Amino acid sequence: TNPNAYNEFLQGRYFEALGSLEGSEQAADFYQAALASDPEYSPAWSALANNYVSQAIRGYGDWKSLFELARGAAYRALAINPEGALSHAALGSIALTFDRALSAAAIHLQRALRLEPKDRVVLNRVTMFLDSVGRFQDSIRLREQLTESDPVNAAMHHNLGYSYFTNEQWQQSIESFKTALRLSPGAAGTHFLISIAYVAMNDLSGASTQIQLEVVDPLRAIGTAVIHFELNEVEESDRTAEQVARDFPEWAYNIAQLHAARGENDKAFYFLDKAIELDDPGLAEAPHFPMLNTLHGDARWTGFLKKIGHSPELLATIEFSLSP
Repeated sequence: TNPNAYNEFLQGRYFEALGSLEGSEQAADFYQAALASDPEYSPAWSALANNYVSQAIRGYGDWKSLFELARGAAYRALAINPEGALSHAALGSIALTFDRALSAAAIHLQRALRLEPKDRVVLNRVTMFLDSVGRFQDSIRLREQLTESDPVNAAMHHNLGYSYFTNEQWQQSIESFKTALRLSPGAAGTHFLISIAYVAMNDLSGASTQIQLEVVDPLRAIGTAVIHFELNEVEESDRTAEQVARDFPEWAYNIAQLHAARGENDKAFYFLDKAIELDDPGLAEAPHFPMLNTLHGDARWTGFLKKIGHSPELLATIEFSLSP
């Protein structure tokens, strides 16, 4: 391996672990520098693919472009090394969050896990899949192991917090998210999730404090609207909801969460359909995202699950083993 390429690759992995927009961008720069030093260095192609996937999922840019860049980088890596676990991990996440193809996601991620059963990037992609199909306890167990083995990795703490969040373990999620923020202040979306957890615990003061710290404008507005609604400040919540829909139409999936939290099922399903049109990667989490729980009793929910490739009939056919 070219020494310069290897060193630049390692620096990319360091910045990747920060879990922030700046860290992701710096990581991508180092991976690209590694490839400039050695265009045949497959680990850098795989790392770049996973970097683009993470940026797309976190909303750090145009997700369609980022997913296609990720796909291209992953296939470039596989052309060099067909047994590259991280390439399959990236393709599994693309299938899960962009293609909405659970069966393909399971195949790629199963292969990645068998090739590299202890790799933290592979395991993180696997836990995303487990969250999406509702295997929360398996996801939490793996993510607890990952944070124990890499306790200064902010992204791992954030991901553990997310698993707790989807399983409605509110206090544990808050603690993990706050640990992530201490390690990497300003991570996108984290204060929003903490504020929603506080809302679920009926701590509106804590929720208000956290949402003011959120760095992503549409998420800050959505969280603020939720809190106004919970405080019975309905007119202010209405104004904020209307403004976010007008100013950030591409955030349809998150706007659907807002309307579901307000008990407005018609508007929630309207924006979920918009999110499908936009190929929003957040839809992979929709079946189990707590803010959408109020929709589960609606007759339209089953149809929505079918649209996003998560029908109960399909889930019953998915096989995925955590054994290498």
